[in-house]
Amino acid sequence: MARFPRRELTERFRADMQHLLHAANSLSEAQRTQPTYDQWTVKEILAHIAAWDRELARQPR
Repeated sequence: MARFPRRELTERFRADMQHLLHAANSLSEAQRTQPTYDQWTVKEILAHIAAWDRELARQPR
């Protein structure tokens, strides 16, 4: 696996998160609450990602 400088990884993460949020915001409430793969809703998946994002942000660097 290629190693990337922290700054580049941070920029990629932020860009990817913006794309994800844009896609999620383009969905209707009904679409966000409809079960998807393995019965998770989009709202649940986003909450899961947010929880892990917060957890990782608390980790010492």
